[in-house]
Amino acid sequence: MRRLAVALLGVVAVAGTQAHAGVVTFSPDASVFSIAPGAPNPVPDSLGISVKVDPNFTEFDSGDILIGSDTLPITAFEYDPAWASFATSVAPPTFGWGFYPYDVYLAGSRPTLLALSEVNLGVVTVDLRGLDEGTYAIGVSSDTDGGVTAIGRNGVPETLFGRATITIVPEPATLALLGVGALAAMWRRRRTA
Repeated sequence: MRRLAVALLGVVAVAGTQAHAGVVTFSPDASVFSIAPGAPNPVPDSLGISVKVDPNFTEFDSGDILIGSDTLPITAFEYDPAWASFATSVAPPTFGWGFYPYDVYLAGSRPTLLALSEVNLGVVTVDLRGLDEGTYAIGVSSDTDGGVTAIGRNGVPETLFGRATITIVPEPATLALLGVGALAAMWRRRRTA
């Protein structure tokens, strides 16, 4: 099974008296695979996405993360040792929460606040086999999941948002060949008319 790592970074922005919200970004924020009809498929069987939470507040004591997708099956999640060193209580990954057709719930907490500039959460793996041309997304959204996803500080949640995309497109040479074929068909049609 081939794997390609894409980093998922979380950043929490705090502004005045507004509600706190985190922005989860992917690095890179998109993966693109080119396919050619009849050629070996260059799309890997699966894609491992590294998850990192980088809060913008000074300390926190809990994290609840629901990673989901409407179209990409989530097949596995493996916690990073850094998450286990932050959280004294770590919930095992739980699949199929139902907010998305494919999702995994991750959680951890500790009895006291801990100051960290970032925490590596782990690697989520999605299944890419059999995908057609198109754009597929995986993400984190406190709005979509009913507020489940949050980093907490003394019981006050800091919501998280973000998404990454995987796009499958025809290989450029295939597009050029299709264009030449279309031009030849138009020329032939004009010639016989």
